[in-house]
Amino acid sequence: MGVLPSFAIVSPLPLPPIGWHDYGYSISHDGALTLVRVDQDFSSLGRRETYVAWATTRLRLSNLREGVETDAVETAASPWPQVERLPTGHWVVAAARAQPGSHNARIVNEDGHDETAFEAGDNIVSLVATPCGIIWTGYGDESTGGPPPAGQGIASFTSGGVCCWQFDSADCWISDCYALSCNGEDVWACTYEDFPIIRVQNGQITLWTNNLRGVTAIAANGDHVILAGGYPAMDGVNEDATDDRLALLRLDDRGAHLVAEMRMPEVAERGAFLRGRDGVLHIVIGGRWVQIAVQDWVSALI
Repeated sequence: MGVLPSFAIVSPLPLPPIGWHDYGYSISHDGALTLVRVDQDFSSLGRRETYVAWATTRLRLSNLREGVETDAVETAASPWPQVERLPTGHWVVAAARAQPGSHNARIVNEDGHDETAFEAGDNIVSLVATPCGIIWTGYGDESTGGPPPAGQGIASFTSGGVCCWQFDSADCWISDCYALSCNGEDVWACTYEDFPIIRVQNGQITLWTNNLRGVTAIAANGDHVILAGGYPAMDGVNEDATDDRLALLRLDDRGAHLVAEMRMPEVAERGAFLRGRDGVLHIVIGGRWVQIAVQDWVSALI
């Protein structure tokens, strides 16, 4: 791991139990790191083989707080699952890819059994659950522009599966929801292709212009945000790689202005987990969980 700022918090991850393999992560409403594990090793499988294997795969979900792993539960997998924990202790397990009309999001109880399922739309690339139990979904460019709910790029659902909000702005069209996070009930995003910074507060949309491209994660606190990631170098297109970038920006009435930036190689690594939540950027790679708080970075510059 590269040199981290002094205000970063670094925690080691526990090894998975025998027979289980690390698959993914999410951040719970209480700041815990959700560990998503599978009972099959997908590392040597192609995409078609992986899709077939999901039908017989089990998930193991748990939360990591202060080095202690708790709340472990086993349940059936969904193809390329996105996972979030609700404040009730239930889990949302959503298949990232789905056929029209299929109920690809499941609400799983603390015993690992499905309580309900609903249609959340195809090509889910981001999933966030707020403290009040509202489930927010961000969609990729293979679905945006199509039928709802995925067609608008961002949508929200009740835990009962009712779609209660969809993105709609005359000033912004979402092609791909690269980054999605929340602060309490407020939801933040940074989306392809113009990468505006978006806040949804009580259903109302606020936009800030942003000059950074390729952003894959956003963490917000007051009038400052951290944007993570960018585009890799490609000959003849963009020669300067920014995929390892962390940038601190200040928001004014109209735009986002760069305050400071750093380079962190782990951000650009294949398989790195990047997610903002409640003013903290979370990075998981190489068996470590790194937390960088917006306010700590701001304070370090004073």
